[in-house]
Amino acid sequence: MRYLQSWNLTKQRNNCNLKSNNMQEIVFRSNDNQALTTSVIVAEKFGKEHKHVLETIRGILCAKADNSAFVDNQQLAKMFALTEVEQPMPAGGVKKIPMYVMNRDGFTLLAMGFTGAKALAFKLEYINAFNAMEQQIRQSSGVPQSFAQALLLAAKQQEQIEAQQKQLEMQKPKVEFFEAVAESKTAIDIKAAANTLHFKNIGRNKLFEILRNAKILMWNNLPYQKYVDCGYFRTIEQKYTTHDGVKISIKTLVYQKGMDFIRRTLNNLGYKQVEQ
Repeated sequence: MRYLQSWNLTKQRNNCNLKSNNMQEIVFRSNDNQALTTSVIVAEKFGKEHKHVLETIRGILCAKADNSAFVDNQQLAKMFALTEVEQPMPAGGVKKIPMYVMNRDGFTLLAMGFTGAKALAFKLEYINAFNAMEQQIRQSSGVPQSFAQALLLAAKQQEQIEAQQKQLEMQKPKVEFFEAVAESKTAIDIKAAANTLHFKNIGRNKLFEILRNAKILMWNNLPYQKYVDCGYFRTIEQKYTTHDGVKISIKTLVYQKGMDFIRRTLNNLGYKQVEQ
């Protein structure tokens, strides 16, 4: 359990009502998810003057100092924190009064001295309020409340892990291929470029047509020299044999820099990439 001194009490100071008739208001939630109440609320609920409740708490803390050899000071330090709250004055304006914020253990220790039938009823009401708030905190934090819930949560998490692993395995070939293209100093042909860019309804022939119309490639699908000089494309010679003898063809290849250039060009022309 964290120390009360470490709790952020600003919100509680500003929002604490000096009157609290609703059971849900007698115990509230701290910024670090602990169930708390205050000396002001306790005094109002038990029909006591607030100054007397403060005296009782100070007596508990003084007993801690007087019996330091027998009392766990650190345990008591976790139970109470002194702060201030603004109290409206009958003549107008407000004044600051001391107020203790306490957790369930602090309230239990304080309420031990409250006696009578009404006091017992109020103690039970406080216990129910603490239980309800702590249950709400546990539920909102996603902590399983039973063994069955823990098993269900574990099964759901395992399903999520398996689904993520399956997705990664499916994407792995595409990722490896694209990374290889990105990191490589070599180039790929137009067909591979079209498959990698993955624009809707744009394959090898369509990409050639678009690049020709954009005056990036010439009529013979070879790049204009300025785009070669930019490092977007290169060309290679390929030899093949026919019945007429050995022929030579020139093929256009695309560097990664050229892939980025083609992607920007297609986007500017209004073509849409297919989500993968």
